[in-house]
Amino acid sequence: MGVSLRVRIPRVRARRVAGAPIAALRVWLCAGERNAHVPGEALLAGRMLEEGTASRSWRRVAADAEDRGISLGASSGYEVMGLALDGPAAELDRMIAWAHELALSPRFDAERWEWQRQLAAAELASLEDDPEALTHRAFLDQIHGDHPRGRPLAGSAATLSILTVDDSRRSHAQAVSSGVVVALAGAIDEDGDAGLLESLFGGAGDGATNGLYEPPEGASREPRREIELPGEQAHLIVGQQTVARDHPDLPALELSAVVLGAGAGLAGRIPERVRERESLAYTAFVDTAAGASRQTEIRNGTRRTIDRRNRRT
Repeated sequence: MGVSLRVRIPRVRARRVAGAPIAALRVWLCAGERNAHVPGEALLAGRMLEEGTASRSWRRVAADAEDRGISLGASSGYEVMGLALDGPAAELDRMIAWAHELALSPRFDAERWEWQRQLAAAELASLEDDPEALTHRAFLDQIHGDHPRGRPLAGSAATLSILTVDDSRRSHAQAVSSGVVVALAGAIDEDGDAGLLESLFGGAGDGATNGLYEPPEGASREPRREIELPGEQAHLIVGQQTVARDHPDLPALELSAVVLGAGAGLAGRIPERVRERESLAYTAFVDTAAGASRQTEIRNGTRRTIDRRNRRT
């Protein structure tokens, strides 16, 4: 199936960081699982970004990266799908060329896609008796109801079973046409490398995602939900709606999350108190902007913005 790709204006950022002669390159395509027609299609589309291109097989991609000392990884989320490349600064031109090739010209080989589909199904099955995963899933359902942001990233076993490689190919095309964001840091030439990225990923348009869903009105609004499972461990999630992604208070909220306990380590106030001083839990984590986003939807010729919000602690 042929797909016409039109890359809209990318947001390119390049920053020189003194130190080791390495570089980190990230490319995000601006639509993800929340925009999927069938749950799971965007997850698989994102994973296919490292599974070969029109000119190189997945084996060749992996071998080339290993030979050059370049770490390569693909991923997909609710909002984006993307690539991460890290390697020696001396290989930066090659990394940029590879990012362009992999992000915009994935092969979508049917055999490799089927392998990824089976892997996603196995991952879902492995979480069916995981208390933490089930608690998190129930919390998202409370906040979002039937909205796609409330479903598992891989959809379900039933939706994965009906997907085809063309579904993920279409999902990738939508993500590309919705906009590209590129970030580069390390021992680089800021102006020259940013210009190269602009020339490779440039295009026309405003980069807005054409949404498929209205804001969720079917959320349960349950103040409390309990899931009983065998075992001695307990998992607790407490949360409420937060501000939209472009709200002026968001940076302050994210800073407060770091103070309270976001990220790795036990330096935050909540884990320090709950785990270190009171010995009440193995782990404690804070996130003040989980699920916060801003999406533009075109419906009946009218463009409007849609906010998806939730916070969990």
